[in-house]
Amino acid sequence: MIKSLMHCFDVLFPINLGPLTYICPESLLEKVQPGMIIQAPLRNKLTKGIVIGRNAAPPDAPLKELQVCPGEPAVIGKSLLKLISWMADYYIAAEGLVLKQTLPGELFTKTQARKGRKEAGCSDRFGGLHIGQKDCLDIIAAVSSNMYKGFLLHAPSLLYEQSLVLELLKTVKNVIVLVPDIAQANLLYSASEDLGERVSLLHGEISRGRRSEYVDGLLSGRHDIVIGTRAALFAPLKKVSLIIVLNEHSRSYKIEEGIRCNLRMLLS
Repeated sequence: MIKSLMHCFDVLFPINLGPLTYICPESLLEKVQPGMIIQAPLRNKLTKGIVIGRNAAPPDAPLKELQVCPGEPAVIGKSLLKLISWMADYYIAAEGLVLKQTLPGELFTKTQARKGRKEAGCSDRFGGLHIGQKDCLDIIAAVSSNMYKGFLLHAPSLLYEQSLVLELLKTVKNVIVLVPDIAQANLLYSASEDLGERVSLLHGEISRGRRSEYVDGLLSGRHDIVIGTRAALFAPLKKVSLIIVLNEHSRSYKIEEGIRCNLRMLLS
């Protein structure tokens, strides 16, 4: 096949490499799009990766063909792809390494999903606390305007801070809530039980099966809220309207292994 007539795409894998270029068969050309999780030959076996985009000037070397994954293909939002590219450039790291450290591994290695909400604690402590309406209304108005705006809330207590979050989640969709530790994530998740399947939970102590269920729910749009520790910042939400950081001064938001960064800086 003449190279000028080939349709080529760059694919990023969760390994310490940059994007690799593959030929897209004519039969898949209308299906393949940036952000799609696909399969492609890598080191003599089919491996899952993410399509970055078209390559109009493919390398002068033999190229292999990519394949669409069985079932409905998942798609990662373009904004998340841009963030991965920016982090790779800023931290002088391979994009594949950033991909591996940020996105959930369940995107690439499926585990049998476990259905149903798992209770994680008691939510009685949140009842009856008065929340200042102005705090909520200002944030809701900013989200509705579709303009970037930051708020620093001087909450009188951690309980007030958490209760305000629960009040916002009743109205605002597509939200990431970051907490500094697993105990707080479990507590806030349990307190959000009235929101039903809208809420997902991501942290290091969740089983792979339950993480797979949450990741599938985020990709399908069944979940539009993510509560979790720092890894939740990179949850595969199609759209993000609001990011809430509880105890934003905590050192837990620093990633000090692998690609080192501070989530406060990423959000500034």
